[in-house]
Amino acid sequence: MRAILSILGGGLLILSSLAYGGGSLSAGVDQNNQNQQTSGNSAKDNKPKGNDALFNKISAALDTVFVPLENGFKNSKTCPIEKSDWVKAFNHNSLSLVFQKSKTVGHSLNSAMILTWYYSGPEAIIEADDFNNYAFADCFRANDICGLPKDNGMAKALSRPWGPNKGDIKKIRKYFAQKPPASAIAYASTGLGQCFGDDPAQPSMEQLGFVEAKLDSKDCTDLTNLTTNYSPWYRYFKPEKGCLSGKYVPSIGLSRLKEKKEADYRFANRSIEERTAGLNGCQIAYSLVFNGINGQSVGRIPDEAISWALDYEKAVFAKQFCPIMPKALSDWVLKQPLDKFEPAQDPFVAFVKNKPRNGNWVHYVTTVMQYYENSNDPQIKLPDSQCYDFYLWLNGYWTANPFEQNEQRRFLMNMAVEISMIHSKATEYVAVCQRVPRSFGMQHLAARKYEQAKRIEQERLYKEAEDRRRQAEIEYNSARNRQPSVLWNNKPSEQRCYNTGTTQSGLTVMRCFGG
Repeated sequence: MRAILSILGGGLLILSSLAYGGGSLSAGVDQNNQNQQTSGNSAKDNKPKGNDALFNKISAALDTVFVPLENGFKNSKTCPIEKSDWVKAFNHNSLSLVFQKSKTVGHSLNSAMILTWYYSGPEAIIEADDFNNYAFADCFRANDICGLPKDNGMAKALSRPWGPNKGDIKKIRKYFAQKPPASAIAYASTGLGQCFGDDPAQPSMEQLGFVEAKLDSKDCTDLTNLTTNYSPWYRYFKPEKGCLSGKYVPSIGLSRLKEKKEADYRFANRSIEERTAGLNGCQIAYSLVFNGINGQSVGRIPDEAISWALDYEKAVFAKQFCPIMPKALSDWVLKQPLDKFEPAQDPFVAFVKNKPRNGNWVHYVTTVMQYYENSNDPQIKLPDSQCYDFYLWLNGYWTANPFEQNEQRRFLMNMAVEISMIHSKATEYVAVCQRVPRSFGMQHLAARKYEQAKRIEQERLYKEAEDRRRQAEIEYNSARNRQPSVLWNNKPSEQRCYNTGTTQSGLTVMRCFGG
C-alpha cells in the first residue's frame, strides 16, 4: 500500500498515493534497513532518496501523536492541553503547567496544579513559583474545595511567602509522592476534559459536558469565545487547529454557536424597514455617502456628496437642522437599493469613541463639552490659577462618585483620570478646564473652601491642644524642680515652749520653737 501521511491538527490523514520504496510504508522502511546491511554506501546514501522531507514530517507526526513526554503525558482528542504546553521553567528539572509567566488563576490554576502533580510528581510542586503554590494552598484550607481533604499543615507549607523551608519540602515530597485522589482528578477534569490518560477516576466526556466536533476556523473561534466559563478548557484550547482535528468542545458552546449563527443570519437578512428604523432622510443619505467613501458597494457618489456630508457632521455637532441636500445627491440617494443598507455611526458618537491618542485633547474635550452644554447650566472657562487644582479634584471626585449620572460631569472626570493615567504631557490637564458647567465649578470651590475651613479648625484645635500640653509640661517641671521643706511648711505662727527638766538649783529648763 502506498500512502502519504500528513499532519493535520495533531492527527494523521491519508491523502494520496506515492511510490515509497515499493509496497507499504513499513515495507519501504524494511527495504531501506536491508540496504543498510548489504551496501557499503554511506548513511546518507541509505536515506529514502527524494523523500527526506516527507520522512521527517511523518516522524514528527508520529512523535506528536503517539510518543509521550518524559512525564507520561500524551496528546489526545479529549484534552485541550498539548505536549507543547508543558514547560521546564528556568533552572528547573520538572515539566509543569504552572510557572510564573503562565498567569493561571482560580479553577484553571488548581486543575493545572493537580495535573502537574499527577504527571510530574512532588518535585514539580516544589519547583512551582511562590505565587502559584500560595494560591493552590487554598485547596487545603477546607474540605473538598478541590476534591482534597483539609490539611492546615500542607496549606502552611505551600503558602510561605519566600518558598518552603526544609521541613515543608519534606512534607510536600511525602504528600505529593502519592497519586491524587479520585475526587481531585474528577475536580480537575471539570471544565477541562479527560487529560489524565486512561485514569478511571475521570468522568466521561458526556458527563463533563463535552462533545466531539469538527468546525471551520471561524466557527471554532466563535465557539471558543462563547464558552469562556469553561476556564480550564478555554485556557488551553487552540481554535486554529483544535476543531479541525476533531477535538472535544463544550456542548454548551455548540448550542450557543447555533444561536449566534441564527442571530447573525437574521441580522444579515433584515428587511429594509428594520435597517432604516428610526432614521430620517438625512441620516440615510449620510450613511450611504459614508459607506460609499469607505468602500462599501453603492453607486458612484456625486461630486457634491462629500461636502454635504461634512456640512451634515458640523450640523450634528452644533445640534442644528440637516443642511439642504443638493438635487444631484437627493436623486442619487433615491436610486440606491436599501436591501443591504447599513446605518453609519452618528458623527458625534464616532468622535467621542475615537479619542485623540496623540492629538489635541483641548479641542477634543472642548468639542464634546460644547455638545453637552445646556442653557440651565452654562459652561465657563476656569482661570489658569485654578485649573490644576480642579484637575486634581476631578480625580478624587471620580473615586468618590464612580456612578455619576450627569453626562457632563461624568465625561470631565473620566477625561481627568484618563489623562492622568495614560498621557504624560505636563500641560494636557488644561483640557478639562476649558468648558466646565458652572454648577460643577462652584461645587469645586465649595469643596475647597470647606476643606480649608476644616483645615483651619483642625489647626486651631491642634494649637489649643499643644498649648495645654506645653502648660502641663511647665507645671510638671516646676513641681519637679521645687525643694519642699516639711518643717518650713508646718512652721507654727506662735512660739511654743516645752519643759525639759530642772537644774540642780531647782530652776525649770524650757526649750522653745517658732515665733
